[in-house]
Amino acid sequence: QGPEFGSLASSYQSHFYGGNTPSGGWFACCQRRGMSDGGGGCCCCSIFFFIVGALFIALGVIFGYYPDVVVSIEPAVYYNSSFIQLGFFQLDKLMIAAGVFMCLASIVRCSECCTAFFHVLAFIIIIVCIVIMSITVSDFNNKAISDKIEINMKKELQEFDDKTGGRLWSYIQQDLQCCGVFNSSDWLDNKYYANGTVPDSCCKNVTSSCGETAGPDDIFPDGCLTFFEDQIFSYFWLVVMLLSCLCVIGGLLICSCCFQVCG
Repeated sequence: QGPEFGSLASSYQSHFYGGNTPSGGWFACCQRRGMSDGGGGCCCCSIFFFIVGALFIALGVIFGYYPDVVVSIEPAVYYNSSFIQLGFFQLDKLMIAAGVFMCLASIVRCSECCTAFFHVLAFIIIIVCIVIMSITVSDFNNKAISDKIEINMKKELQEFDDKTGGRLWSYIQQDLQCCGVFNSSDWLDNKYYANGTVPDSCCKNVTSSCGETAGPDDIFPDGCLTFFEDQIFSYFWLVVMLLSCLCVIGGLLICSCCFQVCG
């Protein structure tokens, strides 16, 4: 059965081949697969993987190279990834690579060998992503996470300099309405605030240089550690959901690869 008369495929074949399609050509391959019984399902599968691949590339580029976009949408994502380093936020380049291979597999779907090859590469990369995120999930117990958060927060606090464009503590203190790790006295460990001042982001009403003259009633009384831990544990199921999605995509990739090789 050939392409329907008057269709795009029919017009293309008539225009370039005069009605006869070379048996070894790219168009003949696509026509043969498209007219087969499983052609529709294969096409839908290719479109699905292309969309998923494009989504992977977009997310990888945004998280890896344009974090300001993420910050403008949800500041909590920025300081969460910096303080606790969730597995998802370390996978930007791997996500881009997996997305590229999935898109390439969809583009060259008329070549079974190339499609299977790109699917295998994407599958291997996704397996690496799953392993990294699984380690993150396995570490998600109160003691390990709390210790890691406290160490990272103290390190960032000691290195913070609001005057040279430091942003991490500015975001978290304003977003969670807190000051310091345990309280405002933690800022004495920072050489820029050892004289008893605090960053402007500690102020309840932020104005220029308000941290230099703010009194106890003008700054947030609570530390950020407790608030931050509560917020982090709320992300646990998000990490589990992302891990589950990666497992499903990996399973679909390997099934598609087996179909290309055996089918």
